[in-house]
Amino acid sequence: MVRGLAPHITEKDIVSKLSDNNLAAKDIRLMRKKETGVSRGFAFVEFTNIEDAIQWKELTQGYLYFDEECEASVHYSIPKDNFSGDKNIMKNDWMCYKCGVNNFKRREECFKCGTPKDESLANETGDEVSLSPTNALLLSKLSANTTEEKILTILGSITALP
Repeated sequence: MVRGLAPHITEKDIVSKLSDNNLAAKDIRLMRKKETGVSRGFAFVEFTNIEDAIQWKELTQGYLYFDEECEASVHYSIPKDNFSGDKNIMKNDWMCYKCGVNNFKRREECFKCGTPKDESLANETGDEVSLSPTNALLLSKLSANTTEEKILTILGSITALP
């Protein structure tokens, strides 16, 4: 992850910095504001292997200099689609149920739409959850070993309803 990018820095500028170090990225995602397309000041650089990422961080000593006034910092990032490492690192991040954006655990409201964290956590399953009473219950976060018979047995012990 590259943080602190000036608004005029593009993916091509990052590719150039990689080329300066004889490295190539598998993918570069410069994060932009949806409304304006203006850079949000950070980018994700994905390498084909971890060794290249380590080499780039070591070669840059954690900083990229694009010109005299533009300095950005280089950090390791946890990819969302790869939980091969510590699964608890992203455990407390949360997804906004209204707009679907992933938010860091420290945020108290969605950075995109402003929905409170508590409201999203109460509606974790998204569109399948109703804020008003309905004739159906949604049971979530069930163990893979949970069977329909176990659910019916437990429900039968707490209600006389069929």
